Amino acid sequence: MVKNLAQIDGLVQPPPLESPNRVFFDFYKLKHPPFTGGHDPLEAQNWLDELNKIFEVVQCTDKQKVTFAAYMLKGAANNWWNLAKSCRIAKGKPVNWEKFQELFLDRYFPKFIPEQKREEFMDLR
Repeated sequence: MVKNLAQIDGLVQPPPLESPNRVFFDFYKLKHPPFTGGHDPLEAQNWLDELNKIFEVVQCTDKQKVTFAAYMLKGAANNWWNLAKSCRIAKGKPVNWEKFQELFLDRYFPKFIPEQKREEFMDLR
């Protein structure tokens, strides 16, 4: 039984336009890959860039952006987010989309990486 999405002959049908699930359906059907963490900062930056491209197409609120991005975090990245979110909530600090991106990049794309990449580029011969 499908609770939020109507299923007919095995095909998922979009919820009605006025449904609160419609924005998530529109986001999810674009099939953004999950992010599990890892040690490749460029992968993290690319993941976030692709997510921002989707948000240009799927119009949603800042709160929805944070919720949808958090949904796509899996494994270690999800554990990191749960801790980071809990700490912010405990301090009474909300997390909007801008702050999510800042926290995400601080964790997965350290500030020294852009300079390191510039130096690598300058050393190319």
